[in-house]
Amino acid sequence: MAGTHTVKTSQTWTQRLSGAMGGVILGILLFVGSFFVLFLNEGRSVKTYRSLQEGAGEVASVQVARVDPINENRLVHLAGELTAASPVEDSFFNVEEDGLGLRRKVEMFQWLEESSSETRERLGGGEETITSYTYRATWSPALIDSSRFQQAAEHQNPAGFSVESREVLSRDARLGAYEMPESVLSQLEGWERLGATEEHVPERVITADESPRQWTLQDERLYLSRGLEEPEIGDLRVRFELLPEGDASVIGKQNGNTVDRYQTRAGGSVFLVQSGIQDAEEMFQLAQASNRTLTWLLRAAGFLLMFMGMNLIAKPVEVAASVVPFVGRIVGFGTGLASLAIAGALSMLTIGIAWLTYRPVLAILLLVGAGLVLALGFKLGIHKKIPGRSDKP
Repeated sequence: MAGTHTVKTSQTWTQRLSGAMGGVILGILLFVGSFFVLFLNEGRSVKTYRSLQEGAGEVASVQVARVDPINENRLVHLAGELTAASPVEDSFFNVEEDGLGLRRKVEMFQWLEESSSETRERLGGGEETITSYTYRATWSPALIDSSRFQQAAEHQNPAGFSVESREVLSRDARLGAYEMPESVLSQLEGWERLGATEEHVPERVITADESPRQWTLQDERLYLSRGLEEPEIGDLRVRFELLPEGDASVIGKQNGNTVDRYQTRAGGSVFLVQSGIQDAEEMFQLAQASNRTLTWLLRAAGFLLMFMGMNLIAKPVEVAASVVPFVGRIVGFGTGLASLAIAGALSMLTIGIAWLTYRPVLAILLLVGAGLVLALGFKLGIHKKIPGRSDKP
């Protein structure tokens, strides 16, 4: 049944300290791992940048009406109408359509557990936590494991889907005289909703929990249920999407009458796909922009890993001081600021070292920035005046 369940737990100061000490190991792993994430990301970014630069200088835009053997193993740019010789189909639901791809998207009506917690510190370093667990039924495309629920017995989900989601891509797609592999089609955008009809309704089946349900049609979706008035846990609903034929642009190595990844001398590869007609220059510009975005996202991830690791390493100090709650909060705030400053400085330092070989000017700026942050932190932390103490001799 839906509703809210509340659980109250408590920890002594000793238990909290023991848990914090155990978290130090995880903190060290996160801290060390962050350096690998940051360093490897810079190498990946440089390799991708150089590979795209190399590809932009070597690509040849060719006509798609015929395959010219002179371009064998060269990096080519193709643009034109992408078509499929035969329809794509989903035999289980008797769906057959002209297009480049067909998706079946299945959702199951399942229990979802959501929780919120409030923690109160107690004098002596102990903690009391009140956690509220809320349960509601929802349609979900992924299986929700109910065995870990706080009230698992009252909120059980099926063990699996009786009908799975799937994607079918055309095996005879062509762009002019070139055959297009699934690796091209899988990168295309422009999927459109395909409404289900009565001819797509299958016969009665047995679901994963062995309860007979009937397939019915409503609002261009297929439902597997005992009745649509009130969905039950385990009910399914299915909708379809079609990737229609249309214009596309591809950059890759000509390999016979098809294309695949082009290996660059920089150590990376080039294989670009865009929906619509785009020239080679536009495609490489978009690829470089995507590379920059990914680089900054991974930099942020590396910094967060380092910050989280340092917080876990410093956690025992905060817990030790929390015998008096407000003192623990002050210490926690201080260690948090220190972790933030050190993680920022070390992240810049790592990025600077990684770029030193490839971009000396940028590397020097990053190293200077890291040094300034560390110097500022040292000055604030070491030379800060202590109340009741004078700096004069």
